[in-house]
Amino acid sequence: MKKRIQNILIRLLMMLTVPLLAGAFIFASKEDRKNTCGSILIEFINPQLSFVNQQDIQKVIAAEGIVSEKTPLHQLNLKQLEKRMEENKWIQSAEIFLTANRQMRIRLVQKTPVVRLQQSDSSDYAYYLDPQGNTIEWSEQYSPRLPVAAVPALGYGHEDYKLKTSLVQLAQFIQTDSFWNAAIAQIVVNDHYEIQLIPIMGKQLIRLGDTRDLQDKMNRLLRFYQEGIHKFPWDKYDELDLRFSKQIVCRNNRGEILAEDPYDDKSKMIVRKLDVTSKQQTQVSNPGKSKKINNEVKKGTSSKKNPAANPTSKKKCTKTHSNKTQQFKTIRS
Repeated sequence: MKKRIQNILIRLLMMLTVPLLAGAFIFASKEDRKNTCGSILIEFINPQLSFVNQQDIQKVIAAEGIVSEKTPLHQLNLKQLEKRMEENKWIQSAEIFLTANRQMRIRLVQKTPVVRLQQSDSSDYAYYLDPQGNTIEWSEQYSPRLPVAAVPALGYGHEDYKLKTSLVQLAQFIQTDSFWNAAIAQIVVNDHYEIQLIPIMGKQLIRLGDTRDLQDKMNRLLRFYQEGIHKFPWDKYDELDLRFSKQIVCRNNRGEILAEDPYDDKSKMIVRKLDVTSKQQTQVSNPGKSKKINNEVKKGTSSKKNPAANPTSKKKCTKTHSNKTQQFKTIRS
């Protein structure tokens, strides 16, 4: 009888032990989970850029051996992980921290390009500049829509850095102005580090020189497009030069005749009419003197009709015409 009671008690004890052991395992599991990394949230501060994506960051996390809900908290080295993130050539800064519910939050700032530089002697090599003029490498994954500048090979000297900051200033000016953003096709820098613009409308090369007084230069050019473009055949000119204060100099470098003889048939008729009117008035006011003038005119008619009698007349006309073809035209603001 006693043995039977002992067996019953043993069985009851075993039945009570199993739930206790299960509860202990569950409690231990919960305690271990409290000491592991929770979910991982990746946040981009400037998501309009796509140099880096979620998959790129997840690869870095996996390479560091971090697994959500498994990696113990004491094994996490957040500073080391931030450093690994910032080794990416398109990430400017990384901030990583844990929340109260063990969530790991990763906040990333991508480098911001302002202008794209295309090296003149290489169709393959291109890069970007950030707002401080620092270089951002070209990305096969993402190509932002930016002003493009064709430039010679640039280094890191004083003059090169000065040019880079000027290009950044110009690109920011173009991007923030809806008209110029639509009107300027490309920026070109020659071997003398002179900045030039290629517009979408027209065939003129716009010589900017540098970005000093940039607002004033572009205001003059805008006024030219609004007003001067209707006053003379501007399509005859190859260059619009903004480098000189308070004016735009238009040049024709092709040697093309910009205008016909200023004394065309219509102008000559007007001049003759004025001369006849003037002579008639002179005859009425002083008839004696007018006869003397007429006699002098008759004596000189032979020399006017015969080119050999006045050899300098033809040379003078040719020189004037030559000057007309090389003349600069100025639009003053």
